[in-house]
Amino acid sequence: MQTDYTLGMSRTILLAGKGMSLAKDFAETAAKSRNVIVASTLEGPENKKKIAETISCYAWNKISPVSAHALVLQCETDFDHLDEVVLYYDETANAIAYPSYTEQSCSQILNDLVAGYQYLTFELLSRFEVKKQTKKPSTLVFICKSDSKNAAYAQINPCVRAATSAFTAFAQSVAAQYSERQSVNIVLVHADIANEMAHTDTALTSWLCNYMDIIAGLKTKLSTRQSCVWVKPGARNPGGWFH
Repeated sequence: MQTDYTLGMSRTILLAGKGMSLAKDFAETAAKSRNVIVASTLEGPENKKKIAETISCYAWNKISPVSAHALVLQCETDFDHLDEVVLYYDETANAIAYPSYTEQSCSQILNDLVAGYQYLTFELLSRFEVKKQTKKPSTLVFICKSDSKNAAYAQINPCVRAATSAFTAFAQSVAAQYSERQSVNIVLVHADIANEMAHTDTALTSWLCNYMDIIAGLKTKLSTRQSCVWVKPGARNPGGWFH
């Protein structure tokens, strides 16, 4: 019997950048108010897997632009529209996943931690634009999580550190160039673990969902100025503005 992936909750959020095993806290917290799709590697021929009533895992091969395209289309097929997307870059987790500076790790990091986000962002922005006539603006969130006060921070694989810089530069550039589009609200989040609201994914996600709720309730979309500000978890108003 075929699984019905069209769930009952009205808003759908896609999380990309954390595999299912690391996304548990984020997914369970967000699932209290949203349908949650986690983009991750799936074993076998399946391209999607139901994890809980409002949590699903969809296949995403980071190194493939074709996979990024298929992922976005699959989400639209099952849920009609992606209301929110979170592209999550966790430097500490990535440093653990890629501890060695080798020729092979250089290639893997370039594909997984740089190109993957860029392929997926291109597909998302393209699809948001197609949907803009019939749907409210989607919210695209870039989260960069780091632990700059950790004594081991300086020992992180240089390629991972470079990927962190690439992610933040890419996010800033996307915000500057695409924030005027009526199809998308772009949010940049700097989540330093020293911030209590960023220390755990449960706290971070709880704050983020409330923050996105505020954005969804705005009468006008975020301005370029608001979109280009790096927000710290715990902030109450988009870009420090009051509406």
